[in-house]
Amino acid sequence: MVLTLPSVCIALLSGLAGIMVDRLGRKTVLVFGLFLYGVAGVAPFFLTSLPAILASRIFVGIAEACAMIAATTLIGDEYEGEERERMLAYQIAVAALSAVTIAAASGVLGSFGWRYAILPHSLSLAVCCLAIALIREPQRPTRAAASSARKPAEPFPWQSTLMAGGLMLMTSLFFFIMPVELAFILTNVGITSPEVIGLTLAGVTIGLAVGAMLYKALSRYNTRVHIALGFAIMAIGLAGVAGSRSHAVITGFAFLSEIGGGMMVPSLLAAALQLFSFEHRGFGTGLVQSSNSLGQFACGVVVTGLAAATTSLTTALWILAGWAAVVSILAGLTLLRRPATAHAPGLMGD
Repeated sequence: MVLTLPSVCIALLSGLAGIMVDRLGRKTVLVFGLFLYGVAGVAPFFLTSLPAILASRIFVGIAEACAMIAATTLIGDEYEGEERERMLAYQIAVAALSAVTIAAASGVLGSFGWRYAILPHSLSLAVCCLAIALIREPQRPTRAAASSARKPAEPFPWQSTLMAGGLMLMTSLFFFIMPVELAFILTNVGITSPEVIGLTLAGVTIGLAVGAMLYKALSRYNTRVHIALGFAIMAIGLAGVAGSRSHAVITGFAFLSEIGGGMMVPSLLAAALQLFSFEHRGFGTGLVQSSNSLGQFACGVVVTGLAAATTSLTTALWILAGWAAVVSILAGLTLLRRPATAHAPGLMGD
């Protein structure tokens, strides 16, 4: 519960955080989120009761939702086209590499006691100071500029947002399979050392950064191409993991699976950001990012359910690999019907 509470808060509160971003300003919410993350993150170092520690983790989740939505919205405000896609790729890559680095630092500090493992959260306070000094609040579009692009009074694009959220939910369900299930997969083939499992998971996570850079290289193609290629990569990765009992081979295919996920997330974010005007961008981004967090929970439910129904985690992985392959094929068929064009507008490049 201590570990999952922040993710629950992100899933439930990202939409509200998006409303705050639209109403209070991007920089204001970003600075608030970074500051709260630093304070709440290190609070358990000084706390002694479990309820107080759990409460601090709730505030960590609130802070993550605010900072994540504000940062992504800022990218949508400040950049367009190829620049926006490049920045989203960098965002995912830096997030993945930071997670590995901070996890390693926490592991080293944890040797002095569990409380020391949470001290890297304090780095957020330094980032908060940089945000105050370097980031400016975007100016709202003038009425004339807004009317020429998208009228402020235009209704929120619920249908397209639901499509974007559904695709993000399904994508995150697949790329969370390795972070959530890899320890069990390795245990099933006789690898039980916590150190080996931890190092393997850290190495596999780097695949997200590689995937984000792959998206950057392929960003000139539209979202349908990324869906077809990303799910094909994840299907091959999952099938390889399911069909192997070698630690090295499992690690390689798990890494490949994460490359597919790392390519898909910035692609879907870039497509979703095209849907929202300045006035709606925070809220829309919050809803899409909420789907990303919900995918983490859906992953556990789906994989556990399939494993229970088939009495085998390996069989569950084969089924999921087949599911990913079907999605890839369907996306590929849309390319045959409507050839991809560079930077085509719309979520599916219509």
